Amino acid sequence: MEVDRLSAGDFEAGEHQQAVDAVSAYLPGLKVVAALDDAIDYLEEQFVARRRILRDSDADDIPGLRGSHPGEPLPALLLVARLDESDHSYLETLMGLAHRYGIGALLAGEWPCGTSCDVNADGVVATDSGELADVTLFHVPVANAESLLRTLAAGKGFVEDVPQREPDLAAPPPSKAEVPVRFGIVGKPVLEVEGKVVGISGRTKSQELFVLLALHPQGLDREKICAHLWPDVEEPQAGYRFHAALKDLRATLREATGRTDKEAAFVEADGKIYRIETRNVAVDLWTYRRSLDAARTAADAETKLVALEGVAALCRGQLAEGADYWWIEQDHRWPLTVTSIRALLQLGAVHEQRGRLERAVEVFEQVCALDPDVESAAVGTVRLLLKLGRRDEAMLRGRHLKKRLDALGVTPSAEAQAVFGRLNHRT
Repeated sequence: MEVDRLSAGDFEAGEHQQAVDAVSAYLPGLKVVAALDDAIDYLEEQFVARRRILRDSDADDIPGLRGSHPGEPLPALLLVARLDESDHSYLETLMGLAHRYGIGALLAGEWPCGTSCDVNADGVVATDSGELADVTLFHVPVANAESLLRTLAAGKGFVEDVPQREPDLAAPPPSKAEVPVRFGIVGKPVLEVEGKVVGISGRTKSQELFVLLALHPQGLDREKICAHLWPDVEEPQAGYRFHAALKDLRATLREATGRTDKEAAFVEADGKIYRIETRNVAVDLWTYRRSLDAARTAADAETKLVALEGVAALCRGQLAEGADYWWIEQDHRWPLTVTSIRALLQLGAVHEQRGRLERAVEVFEQVCALDPDVESAAVGTVRLLLKLGRRDEAMLRGRHLKKRLDALGVTPSAEAQAVFGRLNHRT
């Protein structure tokens, strides 16, 4: 795929977007973004996610992880982009750490810090800074590219019809009337009926079913539900278990609310699709996602601040914290954690800029509770505690941070080193 083809023109243009969608359907691992800054943001998320996987697996790098855990489905990640003439020092810093995390880059433009080359009009490498001297690169004209790609695709068994990806399932609008049941999953799962907590954790599959449907507000069919909850159970036994879990969930909610089966289903069936009944159940994740969307699309700073505070108020922890569902970590929990961390870091920075240091500390601590390995939040907490004169707390946090970085084998950032220096220097 040509860099020019993917990066040229207006990203929102219909023709270009259709081409991107078509390619993405054949390559589910492909992610196309509007600008290099967006790609760098995604790289940051991957660095955090992969660092966490390495830590949990007690591995030094991705090659080591693959050696000790051959079944780990963590593919190599390649950034393909065209560089402009702006400063790319931050990207250089990221790519200096990239090998450890199985990340590489193919960049068109000036790149003095890595292997680079100039290619002449004949496709031959004219000058290089690595091992590409006299290498011939093959250039396929646009007119022949489609035919070549179709031939390669057919050889790999791809059918001509482009499969359609399922659209992202947006959170439903809030109910206009008061609902009797509130289900919280941004943190440990908690079920409340008219303000009182109702125990459901003992009903393992009923709770897992409710969490799964909360993550898919537009609903799922029975086959997909069974594939998540009972992947090793064949039909008809999987279907029997699904209906038993659904019956148990409904019975629990009807007993707690005092409503009959005619008054409330709680989980409604629409043909083959099962979904949470929004007129009787509110889910905090849906409000959470609306707050994240509001912060992302805010027209002014104050509107964004209000939305970010809404995110902070609802964030009690990681998604369905404590639940060890096999399907939730990579597809749902970790992506939401990364999104939450980014929103909270923005909120903390706003409060720090406006001089509300106590509130900024609270927000940075919230980030650290979500993921203790977010160095910027930990450093920010120590720095602000020093500003507030809370030196003993800063010392304790600083020692903990240094110990954590040493355990991970990570070199402290320049900002972290500056904070450590302030901690060691008494006035």
